[in-house]
Amino acid sequence: MKDGTIGLLKGDRQKSADRAIMEITGSEYTHARIYILGFTIESTVWMARGRLFPRSGVLLTLGKRKSDAYFEPKVDRTPEQARAGLEKAIELVNSRAWYAYLLTFLDFILYPTRALWRWIYKKTGWAPFVSSRTNCSYLADLLEKEMGLDLWPDMPESLTVPGDYPYCKQLVQTGWQD
Repeated sequence: MKDGTIGLLKGDRQKSADRAIMEITGSEYTHARIYILGFTIESTVWMARGRLFPRSGVLLTLGKRKSDAYFEPKVDRTPEQARAGLEKAIELVNSRAWYAYLLTFLDFILYPTRALWRWIYKKTGWAPFVSSRTNCSYLADLLEKEMGLDLWPDMPESLTVPGDYPYCKQLVQTGWQD
């Protein structure tokens, strides 16, 4: 598996959040993660061992967590580029970059109006929800950019959704199996 490979997970129609994401984006994918230097990196919510309440933010897992589909960059990342991506992910973990629930919720408004936000971004360089808080696709896109690959140069990372990756011209779906 190449550094910068993006893994996508299919949504579960029994979960209301997944069902809503699938409806608004028209995609079966509801979660994205990225693989760099032997780590699985994702912005998510999880239950930490010994905790009463869930944690949220950037989660680094040593090894590969299974995904339903894999999309790798057409161009290999150099060791320096991969290290830069991993260092950025570690920086986000250490800064306690919380999961952006509001960004995910407002994607219901942002997604259908992305053409407008792209235009504003091209004209001004400003985009909504650009911060240390991330959601899954924002993080994957941000780390790709940190490694020197801007998947959508005319669109801010905050507007990316998991269903975008199968259509990215700089990625190719791999038949890599678990």
